[in-house]
Amino acid sequence: MRYVLGVLVVLLMAGCAGKSVPKPVAGETAPAVAGSVRRAPLEFQGIAWGARIRDMDGMRMTVESPSLRTRTFARADVAPAFLDRPVKKILYDVFDDAFYQAWIEFDGKPLYDAFLAELTAKYGAPDDADETKFYNAWFLGDVNVYCVFHLAEQSGDVSFWYQPIYAEKEILLKKMREQAKAEKQAGLADNPEAPK
Repeated sequence: MRYVLGVLVVLLMAGCAGKSVPKPVAGETAPAVAGSVRRAPLEFQGIAWGARIRDMDGMRMTVESPSLRTRTFARADVAPAFLDRPVKKILYDVFDDAFYQAWIEFDGKPLYDAFLAELTAKYGAPDDADETKFYNAWFLGDVNVYCVFHLAEQSGDVSFWYQPIYAEKEILLKKMREQAKAEKQAGLADNPEAPK
């Protein structure tokens, strides 16, 4: 459930809310930071962005959303670990059978601090951060990386979003919202006495 809520939060922050997270132009990479190399990762844990996960050994589907053309997978044969540290779970999302998102869930502020330090060492200071909300984002051209901690739950997540495929999913979501709005308006026009 936290995964679904987290995805919704990121979606809201990425453009569905009044204040949007700044989005770099596709293919654009933020300026290099001394001591770090700001390059978008070409893969996540050996799986290339755009790969067909359902054909990989050891993957099991955990969620399917046909209307969103999205499936979520987990590795059944590997204990979840990120940056050599055990985590609660790692989920792999595909859109139209192409891998576009990795979602890592963990418990405890020490893991958040460790992940934040390692991501900062690798990618430089976050491009967007709110220390009061424990929110950090790096916009690395084709991949956005988020590191977030939820103080009340004492849990957090790190996520990697491959933007070329995510942009395709956003187009689908926009069409679905427009269609729902048109259907709602058509329903009200057909029934002028319907509550508004």
